[in-house]
Amino acid sequence: VGEKIMLAGFPSPQFLIAQGSGIPNALQPLVQFGRVAGVLPGDTFPQPHFYALDVIAAPGSSGSPVVRLSDGKIIGL
Repeated sequence: VGEKIMLAGFPSPQFLIAQGSGIPNALQPLVQFGRVAGVLPGDTFPQPHFYALDVIAAPGSSGSPVVRLSDGKIIGL
């Protein structure tokens, strides 16, 4: 908990237009930063837990990697 993370994804063009960014920016990933707010138990294998983050992924960016900044490791999607 408290680890710095990064999300990098390609949000939907509708989201970019609504934010005033326009379609050309859809060709570049939207990078967002935050922290791990909690670790929740789960029953998946091999990582039996879920991360609660303090950053909200932009609409359309589901499936984006969640990267732990301290070591660059992808800790979630």
